[in-house]
Amino acid sequence: MQRIELDETKIIRGANPLTIFHAAVTKAYPALGITAANSTVKLIQGVGNPDAPDDCVTVVVKNNAPMVEYEFVHKRQNIDFVLKKPVFTAAQLAVAKTKTSADELIDYIASIYNKPFTKDSIWGDVSAIPTTGGTVTPNWRMKAMWNSMFWYGERVVWLHA
Repeated sequence: MQRIELDETKIIRGANPLTIFHAAVTKAYPALGITAANSTVKLIQGVGNPDAPDDCVTVVVKNNAPMVEYEFVHKRQNIDFVLKKPVFTAAQLAVAKTKTSADELIDYIASIYNKPFTKDSIWGDVSAIPTTGGTVTPNWRMKAMWNSMFWYGERVVWLHA
């Protein structure tokens, strides 16, 4: 396994995770010749441990040859630390309450924080809005997909003051 560092300044709304990943690989290991055009991401898996909880391994297959695999370790961000507490200001909360689907809420939070939260990287279930987080509701559970390039963890987002 080879360690790479994703450029966190590029992890903004609209960013393509594979573009950022391939740029990091090319910067750290140019001799490997791995590009988006000649490789496929086979697996993204969290490998965090107590000493490195943010670590993730991304397995790449080069030239569609299953015997030519490369494993790269990089850090992901815990969404619980990325989002401020509380997530919304009073004005933002009023807008958030108008959202009727998890995808709308994810997109709205992405716009506030300028982060590439998408339905492919973050899970949310609108049916969980009234029930998550105890007796004061509504709330919404936001959880990173296991195979997200940038994110891990989860967060209960309050939709009340």
